Amino acid sequence: MKVIKSPAKGLERSLFLEVEKGVKEIISQVKEKGDIAIREYTQKFDGVKVKNLRVEGRLLEEAEKFLMKEEKESINYLKERLEFFSRLEKEELRDFMIKDNIEIGKKWIPIEKVGIYVPGGKFPLVSSLLMAGVPAKIAGVKEIIVCSPPREKGEIHPAILYTAKLLGIKNVYRVGGVQAIAGMTFGTETIPKVDKIVGPGNIYVTTAKKILFGLVGIDLLAGPSEVVVLADEGMSALWIEKSLLAQLEHGKGSIAILLTSSSILAEEIFRRMDILEGEIRDAWELGGGILFFSHIEEAIEWINRFAPEHLILGVRDPEKILPRITNAGTIFLGYLTPVVAGDLAVGTNHILPTSGGARFSSSLSVFDFLKGINVVKINGKGLEEIYPVVKSFCKLEGLKYHLEELEVRRDG
Repeated sequence: MKVIKSPAKGLERSLFLEVEKGVKEIISQVKEKGDIAIREYTQKFDGVKVKNLRVEGRLLEEAEKFLMKEEKESINYLKERLEFFSRLEKEELRDFMIKDNIEIGKKWIPIEKVGIYVPGGKFPLVSSLLMAGVPAKIAGVKEIIVCSPPREKGEIHPAILYTAKLLGIKNVYRVGGVQAIAGMTFGTETIPKVDKIVGPGNIYVTTAKKILFGLVGIDLLAGPSEVVVLADEGMSALWIEKSLLAQLEHGKGSIAILLTSSSILAEEIFRRMDILEGEIRDAWELGGGILFFSHIEEAIEWINRFAPEHLILGVRDPEKILPRITNAGTIFLGYLTPVVAGDLAVGTNHILPTSGGARFSSSLSVFDFLKGINVVKINGKGLEEIYPVVKSFCKLEGLKYHLEELEVRRDG
């Protein structure tokens, strides 16, 4: 493997350590002071004084008036695609009970209360609300709340409010950042305590989720966005360039890597990226990469080790390589399949593991909102069958009362 350009290393870990102290302080204040701390930090970080943390119901009802027809149609389309995909996922899970002298089974129960974090910024990340909200609804979660940072006038973007109403979510809060994560974890006078928090966020939000995990469930620790494009000479250099730029558009820290066996492609992409200017050039300098390989085995081994969030198999016969890819968030097959299709339209989830997390975790799905509870029932014959095994283990592990728990039932 020849490295033509490599992303900088170790940046994310150092950033986490840098922000951790400040994040812990905010968490501590919210735990102690509740709404007062929430309002103080909202004014400090978002620059607005918020009187009512909860968005009034009439604003949810009126939100659609501020959206264009095509915006509402797009939101509804993605919602329907996500519902279709989520229902297919849920069908894979079923309650079961194997009946015999020893009955064992599993029942699936939705998590009761879920909080969705929707990042703020210049543009509303409506798709992220759909990605989290739809599978939660399909799973059967009873109570879903949304927290999102207020804009400069103290309001939430109408597209987010419209989407929340579309999903049947009634409780939306004008709260962002670490204070939102802490508020949903501990509960405040206004914000209810939830069982699990999902949704993407910046490094401060992610650090808060990391610190609070255990007190509250979380989806995953999402870092900067990533794409790896595995391309042969049949893929257009322009298409590769746009796929790399689409990830770099998320800002500094994003990872965009071309992996190719074509020296012509490698040189052309290097030339195209070398003439970038401004913030996108800075993002490329920090997170861009071009790797040249001689044998496909090298490329597959590297991909599985790196475990990218998004992987484009831009080769002639991607289905031939697909079975050999074991670590990736989402895989996009063929020249024509862009990452944005999975991000915004087809119904697969774009809340994905990053930073190598695809080695041991998956995209957000219906499964993240369900708990599998084991169920056991045993009769007298079953007790006799398992007695020698239990007795052996209890002696081996020094568990006197464990054995007696069974023996008193066996003896009647």
